[in-house]
Amino acid sequence: MDEPDRLRRARERAAQAKARELAAHRRAEELHEQAAETLERLGRGDLAQAARERAQRSRELHAEALSEQAEALRTHVEALREQAEAGERATGHDGE
Repeated sequence: MDEPDRLRRARERAAQAKARELAAHRRAEELHEQAAETLERLGRGDLAQAARERAQRSRELHAEALSEQAEALRTHVEALREQAEAGERATGHDGE
């Protein structure tokens, strides 16, 4: 396996891991919100508030993970752009 293929596969694994992380944060948010509703019905407002705070933290972690994913995509696009430019220089084509 050559280096570009290894790099592509590593990026794919990283993207899959990030997708799982995003899904986990979203699911945690949903579960904490459900717990808050149940605790509220049981008259445990203090615990319901704590569950809502955990749901909020899950939303924050989800937003951070989205930001990280966007940055990784920008980096990937820039690497592809540089690779294409290097290929154009090597072949004498400038894309026009």
